[in-house]
Amino acid sequence: METIENKQPNFLQFFPLTFFAVVSSLSSLAYAWSYFGNSFKEAISFAAVGLFIIFCILFLLKWIKYPQLVKQDFNHPIGVNLYAIFFTAFLLVTGLVHPYAPQLGFVLWIIASIATFVFTYSLFTRWISQQQNVLHALPGWTIPIFCLLDIPLTGWSYGGAAVHEIGIFFFVAGFLLTFLVFILVFQRLIFQEGLAATLQPTLLLLAGPFALLYSNYQQIVGKQDLTADFFFYSSIFLLLLLGRKLFFLLVKVQFTITWWATSFPLAAITAAAFRFASHSDLPGAKIVLFILLGVSSLVFLMLFFPTLHYIISHFIVKECPKPENRISLTDYKASVMSSK
Repeated sequence: METIENKQPNFLQFFPLTFFAVVSSLSSLAYAWSYFGNSFKEAISFAAVGLFIIFCILFLLKWIKYPQLVKQDFNHPIGVNLYAIFFTAFLLVTGLVHPYAPQLGFVLWIIASIATFVFTYSLFTRWISQQQNVLHALPGWTIPIFCLLDIPLTGWSYGGAAVHEIGIFFFVAGFLLTFLVFILVFQRLIFQEGLAATLQPTLLLLAGPFALLYSNYQQIVGKQDLTADFFFYSSIFLLLLLGRKLFFLLVKVQFTITWWATSFPLAAITAAAFRFASHSDLPGAKIVLFILLGVSSLVFLMLFFPTLHYIISHFIVKECPKPENRISLTDYKASVMSSK
């Protein structure tokens, strides 16, 4: 896992797959912000598609110039999960393209779906065929489930019996893997040694699949029933449980690139809240939506500007003041424990 504090010789060597989480976050926020009109959605969608193209070019250049780094990440038992962030972003971008170019969006969706299936199938086969270290059962294991559930979520709008059955297949697959991986990771968190400091923000990833299950289930049944409530409130409960210190850590604790792991599950929950508010007559549903929309948008900005500052100060303008040093998560924990 790359941290933002580690200086790299150049930007291409530094460039992490985690940056595609920016695209995933913007894509989900575009859907949620459409509550206030299509102009907001179009502006955010344009930014997401533009960044996706730029990031693809940068990653392709990294692959060409430093293939050993790409191969090293792919063979890493933890780092390989980050490739799923790319496929998640790719699928969500096809959903943004669809309203403006349906045929192009459908072609891109087919390509993204096939590539996602091949990647996740090979990854899950690796998990089953090779003995895994229990300490590698991290929240990042849920990232491949994100891209699996995004296949039907971005495909429902195309219609047709074949697309519908494909959607059902991947919804069921994502449903099964969500609970299997959730149990494995939660058991590891409770009974094994704690997460490394830089991986603490990834805990919020555990809430994301339930939001995607809810959004997919709503597309299938078209109503708010007990099962839909279960998926939605599960994501809200896990958000409250795992994200309670998020703002404090963002402000006080030393920033690392893994903080982006908080952005796209939070945005996915916000998009689910938008769908929930659309199917509920409860006045509190819209209040929850506005709160989540404000929080997820603010978290995105709190992640975006430190990342942009780091890139400018280390790779573009060397004379630019470097980001200030803040307390690390390890030091923060030590100070809390010593004060008790």
